[in-house]
Amino acid sequence: MRDQSDAGPAETSLRDWIDRAASRFPDKPFIDSIAQDKTITFAQFRRLTNQIAQYLKAKGFGPNDRLAMLSNNSIEHLSTYIGTMRYGATICTIHVEMNAVYFEQILNAVKPKITLYEDGNESIDVAALSKKTPGTWMNLGVWRPEGGSTGFYAEIEKMPDAPVEPVSRREDDASIFYTSGTASKPKGVILTYRELIDNTPPAAEYLALTPDDRILEFRAFNWVSAQVLSALAPLSVGATLLLARRFSQSRYFDWLRDYRINIGFVVPTIVNMLINRPQAVKGSDLPDLRFLTSSSAPLLDEQWRKFEAMYGITLAQSAGSSEGGNSAAHRGADRKIGTIGLPLKYQQFRIVDRDGCMECGACAINCPPGALGVKPGVGCASAILHAWLTGGEGLHNNHHAYPAASKFSMNRRRWEFDPAWPVIKALSALSLAEPLPLPEPALGRR
Repeated sequence: MRDQSDAGPAETSLRDWIDRAASRFPDKPFIDSIAQDKTITFAQFRRLTNQIAQYLKAKGFGPNDRLAMLSNNSIEHLSTYIGTMRYGATICTIHVEMNAVYFEQILNAVKPKITLYEDGNESIDVAALSKKTPGTWMNLGVWRPEGGSTGFYAEIEKMPDAPVEPVSRREDDASIFYTSGTASKPKGVILTYRELIDNTPPAAEYLALTPDDRILEFRAFNWVSAQVLSALAPLSVGATLLLARRFSQSRYFDWLRDYRINIGFVVPTIVNMLINRPQAVKGSDLPDLRFLTSSSAPLLDEQWRKFEAMYGITLAQSAGSSEGGNSAAHRGADRKIGTIGLPLKYQQFRIVDRDGCMECGACAINCPPGALGVKPGVGCASAILHAWLTGGEGLHNNHHAYPAASKFSMNRRRWEFDPAWPVIKALSALSLAEPLPLPEPALGRR
């Protein structure tokens, strides 16, 4: 545990957001899990996170002590993610499909005191991994509001519903997550409470979230984009999250209509799927929907216009990084095709070339050719031609939605193939490109 003698006051933002929402909207659902057919209200969520804090305190967790999760989208997953940070420990979320080959390396780098796993997942060899990695292994289990919870949540159920003062400070580690390993080994990214908390209100602001809003999310809550945009941002204002286990093309528009969704999150691959297999739906059929917003990879200008023309639904965009969170975004439905919008609060955002020239630099996102030379705040640049020619960008986009999609890594599935790779090899042979290897000790790095 780090010396906290000069670390400042406790970081209480998460606790305060939970308390405020539970006081204002006790019976309103915070998370409505579609696949589980189960909801948790803000009052229930406050009770549950208080009990998680009591459990972690009883187990001797302090600031920067780590709890790891090998699980997918569920109420239990999100409650553990937020509940661990509400107490002030560090949560490590590991993508079960994307990081399966690296479980042992990741867990030995993270050194969690407890590892929670989702039962019934063939990717998780608990018997073998528990012998090779530190800490206690526990089944995540199922939370049942009426009682009779199982696994980890059976232990949580025994704890008193009494507030616990958070133990973390702003510079303590809040969360650790691992990248997908598209081109090499997954890299660990550590976010402090300051970084995570300070990025949340700007995210809620650019989405124009209100307590009346209902948002739909299917992306994995093992990565920071969904965690901040679709869990912490709604919590901070008292909005409701409709949680899907994964994307369903046949049911997506039904979800938007039946659950009266105001804002939905997508990625470019999903936009392409909805274009290539059109549904008999128009924006007028979804009177509650204000807009869809895309992130994780850039939208092509043609793709963007075609989707909006086909469905009559406004499509916005945001951009950022794993390490820094969202950097720029459209403000609600006020979008401009071909851009990523304005910088968010607290972001020092510049578009420069290698010489630091602000007039001639550009962000590397896909926009119409000839859009070079934009100024800060616009965030538009010429599309990269080789991505158009090779499909490499599409494959990168695809793996955000489908863990089994093709990517550069070929060590898990021999039939995966990215057509960008032979182009890169050819350019390398002509001394026109040089692939840069990553350092070996990548696991567990900031």
